[in-house]
Amino acid sequence: MNNEKIKIAIIMPAYNCEGTIKKSILSVINQTYTNWHLYIINDCSVDNTSIILEDYFLNDKITIIENEENIGAAGCRNRGITLSTEPVIAFIDSDDLWNENKLLLQVEEIAKGEKFIITDYDYIEQSTQRTFSVSWGKKYLTEKDFLKKKFRVCFSSLLYIR
Repeated sequence: MNNEKIKIAIIMPAYNCEGTIKKSILSVINQTYTNWHLYIINDCSVDNTSIILEDYFLNDKITIIENEENIGAAGCRNRGITLSTEPVIAFIDSDDLWNENKLLLQVEEIAKGEKFIITDYDYIEQSTQRTFSVSWGKKYLTEKDFLKKKFRVCFSSLLYIR
């Protein structure tokens, strides 16, 4: 698979995230790998999330979907998978940030034949703002690695082929 041709659907559930969603969207927009489409599923937010999302309605690389009822983050991810058409799926939560090379590094492995890539990630504990690094001891986990052991996975570190 030629990595320049690999189009990625990025799915972002959003609920009451007015304080974080702009930075999350920017971390997608600022990716060095640019062949992607972002699907933001607004899950009936009651704060200013909808107002913030209005700034992105005219962006051709972003589709904003407004849920009619709250279905939770998992429901939003599933809805995004259903509505997207791209052959590769990635997730980012509305309070997560990606390293600018995240997609590029994962697409390079997909182009080599991997179907499922999980990368290391940092976790910021919300109440204390302490950062914890989660590392697999290797560049990334494959589907085989993941199925062998019970790993705690952050959805934002995952990329897979449908």
